[in-house]
Amino acid sequence: MVFGLSGAWGAGKTSTLHLIKNALDENHDEWNVVFFTPWAVNDPYALAEEFYRTIAAAMPENDKGEHAKKMLNAAAPALAAGAKAIFHGVLNRYLGEGTTQEAAQAFFDAAADSAGDIRVEEDPFAKRFEGIGKVLTELDIQVLVVVDDIDRLHHDELLAVMKAVRLLGRFDGVHYLLSYDTQTVTDVLTRSDLANGNARRAEQYLEKIVQYPFELPPIQLLHLRREFDRQLSTLARRGGFNLGSRDDGTLHLDVILEQLPLDSLTLRTVHRLFAQVDMVLSLVTDKSSEGSCATDEIDVVDTVLITYLRLEYPQLYRSLRSWKRDLTQGKAASATLQERTDLADQWRAKVATAVDPDGKNEDTTSRAYTLLRALFAPAIPRPQNDYRVIPDPASFQIRSSDYFDRYFAFGFPATDLRDAAVRAELIELISTGKLPEASLIHSHVANAETAPLLRTKVRTIIGDVLDEIGDVTHSGEAAIALTRAITDKERQQPHRDAWWAVAAFQLWVAANVGIGQEAAQDAITAYLDDFETDITITVLDVGRGQITPGTSLWIASEPVRDRVHSELVAALLDDRDLTEHGPLARYWYWASQQEGLIDRVRETVRQRSTATGGVDLLDLAARLVTVGHSLDFEQEALQGFDIETLIAIVPFNDWPADQLPDQLIAGIDVTDLSYRNRRDFAANVVFNALHKQPSSTR
Repeated sequence: MVFGLSGAWGAGKTSTLHLIKNALDENHDEWNVVFFTPWAVNDPYALAEEFYRTIAAAMPENDKGEHAKKMLNAAAPALAAGAKAIFHGVLNRYLGEGTTQEAAQAFFDAAADSAGDIRVEEDPFAKRFEGIGKVLTELDIQVLVVVDDIDRLHHDELLAVMKAVRLLGRFDGVHYLLSYDTQTVTDVLTRSDLANGNARRAEQYLEKIVQYPFELPPIQLLHLRREFDRQLSTLARRGGFNLGSRDDGTLHLDVILEQLPLDSLTLRTVHRLFAQVDMVLSLVTDKSSEGSCATDEIDVVDTVLITYLRLEYPQLYRSLRSWKRDLTQGKAASATLQERTDLADQWRAKVATAVDPDGKNEDTTSRAYTLLRALFAPAIPRPQNDYRVIPDPASFQIRSSDYFDRYFAFGFPATDLRDAAVRAELIELISTGKLPEASLIHSHVANAETAPLLRTKVRTIIGDVLDEIGDVTHSGEAAIALTRAITDKERQQPHRDAWWAVAAFQLWVAANVGIGQEAAQDAITAYLDDFETDITITVLDVGRGQITPGTSLWIASEPVRDRVHSELVAALLDDRDLTEHGPLARYWYWASQQEGLIDRVRETVRQRSTATGGVDLLDLAARLVTVGHSLDFEQEALQGFDIETLIAIVPFNDWPADQLPDQLIAGIDVTDLSYRNRRDFAANVVFNALHKQPSSTR
């Protein structure tokens, strides 16, 4: 009898065959199971010979068994030689008397060479075949010849196997179990001369050979989920991480399964997928660092999904790097309904070009689109009526431009910085108040290629590190040490979004919360003494919405407002040197955002002016004049000021009438930066404000 076990590639046919063998070996002594490997020979005509030898190997270890084994081994080369001649005759379209005689002669010649101590008589082929069958019958054994993967043979090899099975299947007690994918075998047979392009004829031929076909059912979702869970647990145990669940309680395992075409997954697909994921995680892990974990650098869910995409849709995977900018910009999140519809159409067309260029399989495009959207949800709109759960935003995801390249490097990108290394350095910084001697920050802060990445990582990681560290005693010193590492350019152009400013502010907050207001004030004062006013108010400006009157940070930062007050008063009453970026230009806006600070400046100016005989309005106005580079004169030149600033210092009703200009001063040279000229320039600004005329400084 000939049994057939069919199923898709990777469905578990080989595993099932071994389960069958184990069951027969353990529970049925009368059965001998042998495996025939069609790959063992590269000549289709020798397949029949190999079949004989395989059956011979199943013979029992006794006298009768040895006798049968010798007969089978003697017949093997004979059958192969005869089969070769017959096969050539078929191909030459003349299965006539000459071909039959040629086959018979080849049979007898080969048998004579291989019989050993078996005397070979020139019996007809049928009689010799009958003799072997009789010996097998007397042995009273059951032999199951398992032939796996016949769907991977070339059509002439496949036909040879089928013919041998058909012929040798007449031996009493010898049975065959063929393993194959039905569609593939049918396609191969259809291309042969036997079917000559007729698929139905190929199916009928297979039905004629295989008497009892069995089909493996697709893997059930319960079993598939269990296997995914087992594979993920193995990865987590080996890699030292915990996959866990989303904030809403949904397991990441189920999020992964939501994105994959479960109906087409097989055990082989799953095993191959996780073997590749394991490789990627291993390559990302820093072998030189004890305790290094791949999940400190990439997201496991994204790794599984992008690996499946790479294996299933290689052309789409290769296209992703050229789409990096569009995939990491997140246009879909802020788009209108119509814009999202248009964007979805555009992305679907791009996906289709990569996975189904001929437009023959819409389902393939849909599945690939679903997978791509799960990875890049902010950039790719949700398909209509698709409500599946997708990965939540998380650290290290491929959708971030900072981490995108890690998923294509099969290792760690040369121009990248390990998050774990940055985290370790920040932990040491906060714990000791010092950067390590071989500082990663020092090494990369001025590097044109890696500095932008360093800034981003420090800005985003330091908050998590502060949450982890219990002792923040040295956070004030850490803020100073970190700021000392910045470049001269960063020091000259401070701004509230700067990485060092964000980090320093978080360190002050940690001191305030973890130790107390007094510790925070000491940290801020020490920072002010080290870096002066510009840098310090830049850091305070990071917390513009958090530092409000009455809060502990407001009280802790009082020394900074005192310093700004003193410098503004000095700039208004004492210093006459004109600089492009003097205190008034640098601090006035910040001071105006600090409740009560401008009032303090105004009151101090009033008191001091009163003590010295009264306010000199044009002197104050002259100090508000700024200087900048003029394109007209290609050199430094005087520039106007906002009259509201003068009014904030000296209220309009307090302007001395005898100091108000009654006419414009003509012929002012704006490139003359002297105090006398600045005073005349300021007088014109005041005159124009009083008469509400267009400002003219000439």
